[in-house]
Amino acid sequence: AEVGLGPNTTNNLSYAKGLMESIFWGSGYGTGGPHVMADLEMGVYHSAGDPNRSYRSINASFVTAMVKGDSGNHWSIKWGDAQAGLLHTAFDGPRPHPPFYNPMKKPGGLVLGMGGDTSSFGIGTFYEGAVIKGYSSNAADDALQANILAARYGVGPAEVTVV
Repeated sequence: AEVGLGPNTTNNLSYAKGLMESIFWGSGYGTGGPHVMADLEMGVYHSAGDPNRSYRSINASFVTAMVKGDSGNHWSIKWGDAQAGLLHTAFDGPRPHPPFYNPMKKPGGLVLGMGGDTSSFGIGTFYEGAVIKGYSSNAADDALQANILAARYGVGPAEVTVV
């Protein structure tokens, strides 16, 4: 099932590849799952095309997910356990199937919870999201993960001692 967040079309018409660059959280597409992948409109990808055999199922109660793309032929997917640990770079490289996804044609819409097909198949709970202008640095991604860990998802509030 898809729980998407990211740039999308400005209407509900799916008319060309490369119109969105959204997070896909789910199974399938030759990799088992669940995984973090990218919905690029008319295609869900985990690499530049061939199945990404480095993928393994994510076993975490809360997941940090990132899909990043620059203005050229470069994009990446990152994920991490939102309760502990560092981010994992699942893919970093060229966009799939030129010329369909390079250059991207992001027309300015934003989607949360569904792909460009406007289906209602998305399931899950979405807690927080951000859409960033440009291609964030690894240091910024790591700082974001540290901030998410500090939020203590799934853990009760910290005890406060009043003196």
